[in-house]
Amino acid sequence: SLRLSSPPPYLPPRMRIGIDVSMTADAKTGLPSYGRSLVEAFARIDQRNEYWLYRVTQTAFPAKLDLAVAPKAANFKTVLGHLSRRRLERRWHTENRKELLGAPPDIYLSPFHNAPERWFPRLICVFHDVSFRVHPEFSTEANRVYCEQQWERATRYADRILTVSEASKLGLTLTLKYTQTGAAVTETAVPTVDVLFRNAITWDDDRHVAAFISRSEEHTSELQS
Repeated sequence: SLRLSSPPPYLPPRMRIGIDVSMTADAKTGLPSYGRSLVEAFARIDQRNEYWLYRVTQTAFPAKLDLAVAPKAANFKTVLGHLSRRRLERRWHTENRKELLGAPPDIYLSPFHNAPERWFPRLICVFHDVSFRVHPEFSTEANRVYCEQQWERATRYADRILTVSEASKLGLTLTLKYTQTGAAVTETAVPTVDVLFRNAITWDDDRHVAAFISRSEEHTSELQS
């Protein structure tokens, strides 16, 4: 008798996903922290697609190049990672940077408020806020002009523009267990928690903004105390 076997499950083609990680080399808070966490999360959940990490880009050569995020997962590679810093810096300054960085990946993720001056098959840009437009008085003129230029480029060339909400309502489940007159009692509450705006001008307590910046920074701990 014939046995009909089930067809193998459909798997979409592997993609080459490029990510700008240049800012993760020089700092650990703010946008660099977001970029580092994003790449590390991809490394945990996706072992199928290829990830190309760009620690240098056409416009950025970080001072602490070797500190850029670089997961050890087999499907992650650092573009031009085989070059020493001295050789890479020389070539970055003297050669055509577009050609130096090689063929574009299938998708390029730009997580730091900018739109690369290069064509990609699919471009995703992340803008964490538009405070430069809503509250220009709190930005330098140079920063405002730069952000406007990048936003305009992103609206023309990006396939997707992502933003990170900092004013979300979160639901928590709190469970309190205690003993009363010899009997075990359990009470449950489901409060709604408001996540404060990252760019709020005023805060009801300085410890809130300190905790948002980074809970692990030494100076933050001093401010919180």
